[in-house]
Amino acid sequence: MYAVADLRERAIISFAKDLGWRIGDFIKIRRDELPELNQEPPILFEKITQKEDVLAKSFLSGETDELLKVYLPTLLLENPYLFQSNHGKNLDQDSVNRIVKDLVKKAGISVPKNKRVRFHAFRKLFLSTCANLSVDPNMAKLMVGKSVDKSMLTYLNGVEYRKAFEKISKALAVTIPIEKAKDEIIEKLEDTVEFLKREVSAHTQAWEIGEKKRKAETKALEKEYHEQFEKLKGQYLEVKKDYEQLREQPEPEWMKEFREGMKELRKYAGADNLKGKMRNAARQVGKKIQSREKTQE
Repeated sequence: MYAVADLRERAIISFAKDLGWRIGDFIKIRRDELPELNQEPPILFEKITQKEDVLAKSFLSGETDELLKVYLPTLLLENPYLFQSNHGKNLDQDSVNRIVKDLVKKAGISVPKNKRVRFHAFRKLFLSTCANLSVDPNMAKLMVGKSVDKSMLTYLNGVEYRKAFEKISKALAVTIPIEKAKDEIIEKLEDTVEFLKREVSAHTQAWEIGEKKRKAETKALEKEYHEQFEKLKGQYLEVKKDYEQLREQPEPEWMKEFREGMKELRKYAGADNLKGKMRNAARQVGKKIQSREKTQE
């Protein structure tokens, strides 16, 4: 609730959990009734309650004191109440209950269908916290303005009230002390650093394993390529040896005849093609035949 509340709503929450008063006494708090704030908290805040006419021995916690220093300057000077309405008066009970109900809804707090959240829940919270912390029941009653047997008053003193409230306010704190917040932030940062160290170490190990694997695969490929090269080199040397042996042998007769035949063919081929020469030769033969026939006539 506190996290989603505005300044006035936070003031209501902080006062309500510190005092545990009935709503009728709470909404009537005037600014001039507040104790001096420039003192060491918790700060004693006494007020006579309306219903039981009892002097409530209440206290304001350090976080409420700090909140008041911010909240008080925002109030209208002509309105004497601490929790002001828009009509120059104090907030009424319905308005305060509506604020609490809206904060519960805004904070996403689940409430059973047959239950309703009202301002009185802060009073119950205060008293149940007292019981859980084993605070004297009579002392708890006087803190919230409930009547007790007068004979018990002689056994209670201001020091005991203060000590009891310090335990209660610590249990009901709605803000985190600065030093505690710093410690929590440092702790989270240290956890994050350790997590990042583990991640970096894991990635480094994975990279080293991968690198070793790649090196092994590269070495195996290099070995395979080298073996293939040596094999091909051996085959080349064998072929070269056979060729050289053939060159050293004398040329056979059929090779000489073949070479001579090729020379003859080249003569006929020359620069022009062989077909052209045959065509010319045919023309010459034709002319000789025609000339012979004329002579015979």
